[in-house]
Amino acid sequence: MIRRLTLADYDEAISLLQAVKKSLSDHQWTKDYPNNTHISADLHEQALFGLFEENELVAVATLSIILDGTFTAFDELFRPKTLFIKRMMTAPYKQNRGLAEKLLDFSFQFAAENGFQHIGVTTETHNAAMKHLLFKKNFHFLMQKEIQNRIPYGLFLAFSKDISVPSPFC
Repeated sequence: MIRRLTLADYDEAISLLQAVKKSLSDHQWTKDYPNNTHISADLHEQALFGLFEENELVAVATLSIILDGTFTAFDELFRPKTLFIKRMMTAPYKQNRGLAEKLLDFSFQFAAENGFQHIGVTTETHNAAMKHLLFKKNFHFLMQKEIQNRIPYGLFLAFSKDISVPSPFC
């Protein structure tokens, strides 16, 4: 089950974040990003969605209308009515089981139901799993760019996917 997380889910979301960050090696996430403040802000904005298995939070993604962070380096590429996917993470012991794909599928449905026409994602070049998933789900590669304050993490990549909204006339 996937649902919008609430403030009551804060502790579980933080535990997931800590487990994911502990498992990462060469990655764009640092000891400072993302952190508890990001999770709290996502919850307050009602932008954090969680995938649960047997009542346990095993994956999350932020679905946001706010163009910030690494997205600002690519702002000229993202069109109006874009939903941004940020901070997608899966519990380390649940990785490679299709959970991130389920979150993406959910985001497509959410975008279509809420009037978005595009989904935007950024990631860095070392995130092979995310790049594989984005190409598998037919995202279009837009551009790669060095981001001034993120140079140690290599080039960042921007992707977009058009959302097809079913016609009421079909």
